[in-house]
Amino acid sequence: MAWRINMPSFSVYRGMPTPRRAPRDGEVVLTRAEHLPQLGVAGLEILYARGGVVLARLPPGGTAR
Repeated sequence: MAWRINMPSFSVYRGMPTPRRAPRDGEVVLTRAEHLPQLGVAGLEILYARGGVVLARLPPGGTAR
């Protein structure tokens, strides 16, 4: 899931197209660090963060907007 970021190379490394939409509960999202507050989600699990790019897992349970 890519949200508010355009990184076509991510799909190449992933080996398949990456959907570009708002993330849902329990999903992993690729976005920029500056956009994390806009998710309005408590309890994000940061899986990777470097150079302003973040890969995070949203918690399950109805918290995503």
